Amino acid sequence: GAVEYVIFDKTGTLTKGSLEVNYVSDKLRTILPYFILPNSMDPVERAIDEWCKNNKLSIKDGVLINIAPFNYKTRRSSTIWKLNGKDVEFTKGAPEVIFALTKSKDDVVSSLTSKGMRVIAFATRKGRRWKYLGVVGFKDPVKETARQALDEMKKAHLIPI
Repeated sequence: GAVEYVIFDKTGTLTKGSLEVNYVSDKLRTILPYFILPNSMDPVERAIDEWCKNNKLSIKDGVLINIAPFNYKTRRSSTIWKLNGKDVEFTKGAPEVIFALTKSKDDVVSSLTSKGMRVIAFATRKGRRWKYLGVVGFKDPVKETARQALDEMKKAHLIPI
């Protein structure tokens, strides 16, 4: 047989498999801790938690009253906090899902994805009204050996995809 193409998933193959927050919309900078699912082993949650700790952000007030972990059907996760006597839902998920909920759009998503970032969108809900807040862009650092492996594939006339 002959091989022309090598197809692989970049996460954990070419990359280290550990997400790092690389971009945070301004409106999210002070309230990002409210979106974190406690005790989660999910790489997105850990990256957001790490970013919050590095930026000395924490929950200022309120009581966590409910958690909805990431759901592959709805493509989002939520926390609900009691703040100033009102229930506030903090939701994050796929940008197209959050845009549909909030009836909004943000062109920064295509800019970040074109740079190879994974992008998650964020919104809040008080009562029945959703409000779009912005996005977080994540980078998965490339392994040191990845560039060399890609160069060797190209020298062997293989096409990496």
